[in-house]
Amino acid sequence: MTKEKRVLFLIGNVMPDFVRLLYLISSAINFQSFTTLIAVPLNNGSHSLLGVLAYAVFISIFFEPSLAFKQSSFKVIKPGHGPAIVRKWQAATEIPLFLLVIGGVAHLFLDTFMWPFGGGIYWLYPLNGAEFLWSFKAWWPSSPDAIIFLAPFFVVALIAELVMALIGKSKARKHALLN
Repeated sequence: MTKEKRVLFLIGNVMPDFVRLLYLISSAINFQSFTTLIAVPLNNGSHSLLGVLAYAVFISIFFEPSLAFKQSSFKVIKPGHGPAIVRKWQAATEIPLFLLVIGGVAHLFLDTFMWPFGGGIYWLYPLNGAEFLWSFKAWWPSSPDAIIFLAPFFVVALIAELVMALIGKSKARKHALLN
C-alpha cells in the first residue's frame, strides 16, 4: 500500500478514540452532566459499526479530493492486471472511505480483547443494547500480561514496516535509474 493509504488506514484505526477528547474537556470544565449526556453516548456510538461508518463518511470528505491514488508512481501490480481478487482489492482501496472503515473495524476488533472498561464493545449500538455486547476479557491494555503478549506483535509489525520501506526505496531507486 502507498503511504497515503497506510495513513488513511491508521486514521481509521484511531478514529473511534477521537471522541475521548470530550472526556478531557469534561474533566477540564468539571461538568459531570456533559460527560453523562454527551461524552459517554458519543463514545459508545463511536465504538460501534454504525459509528465507525458515520465517522468514516465524515472524515473521508476531507481526504478524497486531496489524494490522487490512481496517479501513484509505483505500484507492485498494475491496475487491471492480476487475479480478480487483487483487482477488486485495488479498486476498493482507491476509496478513502473503505480504508477508514477497515481501520475502524480493526480498532473495534482489537478493543474486544481488552478487559472491558464499560462492559465491552456495543458492536450494533444504537440498534440494540446489551444483547450484542462483546468482550473477550483478555487483558487490561496496560497490564504486564498484555505488554508481554502484545510486544512481539508490535515488534514484528515494526520490522515488517521497515522491510517494506527499504524494499520500496530500493525499487524506487532502481525505477529512477531506469528512467
